[in-house]
Amino acid sequence: GDPEMWRSILRLNGLAQNGRFNDLQVSTDAPMEIVKTLNERFGPFVDVVLRRRKLIVSTETRLKLLGHVANAMNEAAKVNLAKASGDYSDSGETHKYPEFVLPSAEPKASPAVALTFSQVIDKEVKNRAAGRASAPIRKESENKYRKAAEEFSALRGNESATSVTAQEADAWLRSMQDAGRLSTKTIIDRMKNLRTVLSWAISQSMGELYSNGNPLDVVALPKSEIRDSAASTIRLSEAATILRAAQKENKVELRWLPWLCAYSGARINEVAQLTAEDFFKLGDDWFYRITTAGRKQVKGKQSVRQVPVHPHLVEEGLIEFVVGHKDKQARMFKHRAAQDLSDWVRGSLKLTRPELRPNHGWRHLFEDKALVAGMQDAARKFITGRTRGTSDEGYGKSEAMLPGLAAQMQRVAPYSLE
Repeated sequence: GDPEMWRSILRLNGLAQNGRFNDLQVSTDAPMEIVKTLNERFGPFVDVVLRRRKLIVSTETRLKLLGHVANAMNEAAKVNLAKASGDYSDSGETHKYPEFVLPSAEPKASPAVALTFSQVIDKEVKNRAAGRASAPIRKESENKYRKAAEEFSALRGNESATSVTAQEADAWLRSMQDAGRLSTKTIIDRMKNLRTVLSWAISQSMGELYSNGNPLDVVALPKSEIRDSAASTIRLSEAATILRAAQKENKVELRWLPWLCAYSGARINEVAQLTAEDFFKLGDDWFYRITTAGRKQVKGKQSVRQVPVHPHLVEEGLIEFVVGHKDKQARMFKHRAAQDLSDWVRGSLKLTRPELRPNHGWRHLFEDKALVAGMQDAARKFITGRTRGTSDEGYGKSEAMLPGLAAQMQRVAPYSLE
């Protein structure tokens, strides 16, 4: 090749070894910055060599190898520069590295080395469901973690949870982007789900795995577009259409879940798991508990709350429906209620506006109605299960404060069904 080409390669190699992507950057001795530039420059070559040799190494070992490869590539460039300049004398550099030979007897692998993603998820599911008053992983959440792990494993060619590199994760991210089938938000969620599974693996190994940290922590996630919450919110005319249609439904999911969401801003899965036992009366007011008792699941600790029943719900006959439920501890609505409700709104009711979120859209609409009604901010946050990150978030959690919470709910104007 041309001598100038090899001088350029040596210059670029030197930039990477000094934590720089280009000539304009200032050199650094920060380890993480140098790792990033070395990965960018030499990482793909290292991964190709490892795959060709069918080697699986730890993140720590790979980082050490990365530094050795950078030095070796510099040596190779110097040898080639000399040859390109007409100097073919043997400098001895080419004899520095012996031929690689696999060990005849492989060392016995520790249990951690054999861990697969499936084993990690299985163990986490088991651990989270163990003991009294546990908080098991929701089945839909478990499926998301498994889906992310399966798709990543398919791309890299194995299901080992102990040999993941940041380069592999970044390659998966790029492949999802290039395919163009998934939204940026979905891609970000998949990456976060895989990172969570690796965090479980680290915890389950008592820190023996990935001693330098979760490899996905260094992968830069794409930026998703800012969603217009106003566009996804159910409009008042759409709310009237849905609530009127629900009045005529015989299926309990379609009859009551829209009304419960409309007067609470609750997440659909929170009210879909209610039992008759969750409802109680205090004075003249009715309430229901959104809780983890009975292996119910909520998004976070701020989601555990007691919600007052709006007078319009009482007029509609919700309490009669609840009281008439024979098995007080059984779910009143089936597990696929959320999907059935969404299909009903878009299919039977023909509300097909693309931005509309048939279930979550109630959350934003209720918050707007509560704001217009002058509901106290603490009450509004508590009823909808949102966190403000303050120390006074116990609002409504004691029985003494529930009447005040009910009074705040009564401020919200009934929906007009005209």
